[in-house]
Amino acid sequence: MTFLLAILLLTGIVWGAVFATRGSLVVGCLTLLVLGYVCGHNFINFDLGPLPLTIDRLVLGGLIGIYIAQWGLRGVDHKRWTWVEYTLAAFLLLLVVSTFTHDWRLSAPGKISPLWLLVAGYITPGILYFLARDAQLHERNLIAAYATLTLLGLYLAVTALAEVSEQWWLVYPKYIADPTLGIHYGRARGPMLQSHSLGFYLVMGLLCAWAWWRTRESRGGQLALMVLMPLFLAAIFFTYTRSIWIGAALAAFVVLSLSLYGAWRPLALITTLGVGLVVTVVGWDSIVGIEREAGAVAARDSVSQRGAFTYVSWQMFLDRPLLGFGFGQFTDAKLPYLADRSTSLYLEAIRVQPHHNTFLSLLTETGLIGLGLFLALYAGWAWRGWQLVRDPNSSSLVRTQGILLLAALAFYLGPATFFDLTYSPNDHWILFFLAGLTTGLKPTEREALAPQAAPLRSPSQMVVVR
Repeated sequence: MTFLLAILLLTGIVWGAVFATRGSLVVGCLTLLVLGYVCGHNFINFDLGPLPLTIDRLVLGGLIGIYIAQWGLRGVDHKRWTWVEYTLAAFLLLLVVSTFTHDWRLSAPGKISPLWLLVAGYITPGILYFLARDAQLHERNLIAAYATLTLLGLYLAVTALAEVSEQWWLVYPKYIADPTLGIHYGRARGPMLQSHSLGFYLVMGLLCAWAWWRTRESRGGQLALMVLMPLFLAAIFFTYTRSIWIGAALAAFVVLSLSLYGAWRPLALITTLGVGLVVTVVGWDSIVGIEREAGAVAARDSVSQRGAFTYVSWQMFLDRPLLGFGFGQFTDAKLPYLADRSTSLYLEAIRVQPHHNTFLSLLTETGLIGLGLFLALYAGWAWRGWQLVRDPNSSSLVRTQGILLLAALAFYLGPATFFDLTYSPNDHWILFFLAGLTTGLKPTEREALAPQAAPLRSPSQMVVVR
């Protein structure tokens, strides 16, 4: 194992030196996203303390070094911070202080260390955001991002369908087939061994496939999208995760609303809303009681537990409204509240479970201040995306990036409302990366990517159309 680690380090140093002078930070971030998801902790890790060394952490360390080197070589396009970046910095600082002013060494069996949640769930995504934002952005960078994430999604879709059909020879990495690892065995769950995380990346991959096609509008591209879409949708379905389905519907609504024109827009929106209404009304019982790895009863219990999480979170918020109980402390801090018998809710059902709502988790652990900063950051990203969409000087490519971020943020509401995505941190990685690309598009870069306007004609050259 030590010999393998030495080889990896030596290889990383050699290629890192080459990449530091010639490479793109966007490509580096994409490498981290792909390797971090496909070759994570279960793939290979080196036990060096509370934070085991993994491939993604090696790549992240190399990326930080490359950023510093390119800064000295003036290969980094450092943009001036706005209130959005200051909000993110304040949010991350609050999380650090909240973590280390409480029991951050918590590492009992079955519990996740707050330090790991901090580093993986928010610090690493924050670094990805700033790396993508300060990269030198060109048309080829954005298209490379769309293509890479589309291909990653395609690989995950094939893996998902192979899982549910038990074609294990087609599943890689092989540990996905091990029922003793992770959760959600029996559903499509992917390399992270979590169905909602797989669904998150599948939807993001499908959105990037749409963005890739939109930048290369051709019959071949349309045909490819028509072939890929059923594959992606089938894989998303077999995650059997309601929150992913809800988020995907929200993302589709945003894409259709902002990318279609004329009579196609109301037609598509009415059709989408109609299909959603029919599915909800006619198939609600089937949706609530979907047959998953533990059966329909477990699925219904999962729905009923949301009420217990909400009730406990509200009581905890009332006791510590401003700063909460400390980041990563919900699993222990909630225990005294489970003895409350003034409600008919079965609170004991959530005793051994982490939070199931990202927003409520932040509210209980970091209070109104922490949740407020996070929501302000979310709103800031949405406003930046909207600005790109509405800017008359934006090219089709830049406008596509704005729509992509808005769709990703709309999708995020689904899984974030039903899961604490801090426990599947790779989901934050891809969202923060796309946000960094979007906010990194300065006005000068928008003009560079936008098509040049036709020169004004002289009065003698103007033609009056009657």
